[in-house]
Amino acid sequence: MIGYLDGYELRFNKKGQAGGSYANIVHVGEGSTCLFVAYLISMPQLCSLDKFEGEPSHYVRIGMPFTSTQGEPLIGHIYVANPQRLTVAENPSPDYLEHIRKGYQKHGFDTRKLPM
Repeated sequence: MIGYLDGYELRFNKKGQAGGSYANIVHVGEGSTCLFVAYLISMPQLCSLDKFEGEPSHYVRIGMPFTSTQGEPLIGHIYVANPQRLTVAENPSPDYLEHIRKGYQKHGFDTRKLPM
């Protein structure tokens, strides 16, 4: 399901373990919208995802209300960068950015908002 978070935007301001910057969503206030794709997963899958995302040392999982593109109010989980892992926003590596770009294209998101 495609949804959006009002007041958030995608940034690349999470520092990686071996350097580089990674995706994060940041609350910036009114006038911004962050599109995303939500999946219905089981509790064991959520626990596996927590491990993959490095929760809580790299990202922190937070329950958030969001709105589907059909206008349906729902609640889901998001991962935001642990504040100790924040850095100045930079362009991510070309390989990482291409991975993000493919996801945008797969779901019909506007890739023009991504860094070049």
